[in-house]
Amino acid sequence: MSPSEISAEIRRSTADFGVEHLFAGTMPRPGALPSEQSKHVLLADLPPDWVEEYFRGGWLDRDPTIQRVRSLAPSFLWSELESGDDRLMGMAAEHGLKAGLTCSLLTLDNSCAGFSFTGAYMDTSPETRRILHLVSIFAIARALSLRNAAPSPDVGRLSLREMETLRWIAEGKTDWETSMILGVSEKSIEKFVSNARRKLGAINRAHALSIAFRSGIIQ
Repeated sequence: MSPSEISAEIRRSTADFGVEHLFAGTMPRPGALPSEQSKHVLLADLPPDWVEEYFRGGWLDRDPTIQRVRSLAPSFLWSELESGDDRLMGMAAEHGLKAGLTCSLLTLDNSCAGFSFTGAYMDTSPETRRILHLVSIFAIARALSLRNAAPSPDVGRLSLREMETLRWIAEGKTDWETSMILGVSEKSIEKFVSNARRKLGAINRAHALSIAFRSGIIQ
């Protein structure tokens, strides 16, 4: 079972609770660059535009859910968060991520991990919270085992343009900026990214960047 299949199965099994999207990963060090942050992604089933906006905007260290996860706080609702900056949650709501539950976990190698369930509206009863916390434990364990056991992708299949495109995107460049740097159309950049995702077996751009870092395509 692949990470995308794990995500799809979780969505199916939790749909009755209002779960529409999910995200899981281990915690990068504070101040880590976006390129390093992407290495910690385990499961990513969020609107692609939101993922790019989040990492490009450097929101991780300002995200109140991340701060709570790093303190290994018990599972918590996003509505319970106290933050002096409401912009992040407002931006998330614009992408349909209005309600959420995040679970904090400690992996077997003592890494801190977080698992967020989100949607427009969610059942947040105590029983549902217990169920989702249990789901998060098994899902992260499975995702970590897959990552540790996964063979290296065939990076040799990527073209030079595809590798260059991933490297510039990892530096925070937009598709338009990358097209200007490489002297091609913006549509070509979209095609290079799509081809790279397919060849790397990635479910979105953030996942493709994570694989690229682990494989040495991006240093």
